[in-house]
Amino acid sequence: MASRPAEMSFRKGLVALDSNNYLDSLAFFESALNLEERNGTAARRMKYLSYYGLSLSLAAGRTDEAIEICERALAVEFYNPDLYFNVARVYLAAGQRRKAWRAVCQGLRLEKRHSGLLGIMREMGVRRRPMIRFLPRNHLVNRLMGGFTSRVV
Repeated sequence: MASRPAEMSFRKGLVALDSNNYLDSLAFFESALNLEERNGTAARRMKYLSYYGLSLSLAAGRTDEAIEICERALAVEFYNPDLYFNVARVYLAAGQRRKAWRAVCQGLRLEKRHSGLLGIMREMGVRRRPMIRFLPRNHLVNRLMGGFTSRVV
């Protein structure tokens, strides 16, 4: 079980994250991790670790390290849709849309109405089917026809 000071620091980090104050959120999440470790809890709270990774990406732009941290948390708590939400946001910040989409879909399998995951899905958009379905999406014919129909419509 999490210590009370660690949980309080985590909640302050969430408030700072919601108000786009990423440096403060990074400090609060790091504090929660340190307090949890200092109390002798054998297993770190994976939600603390995941939110720390997200804040690290948003505040410092250290996306490679943030991806590694979020993936480590996700490997332990693969049943937590909030962790999928965090890793999807980090992937988007890193410009890795395909991995972000995969994380969103996996998270929505766990909780179909997760507002954060649904928001990312809406933000990313859903692609139309290729014009000629038996050809790959990136085939020249599909690209030309798709470009033409998007301008016309």
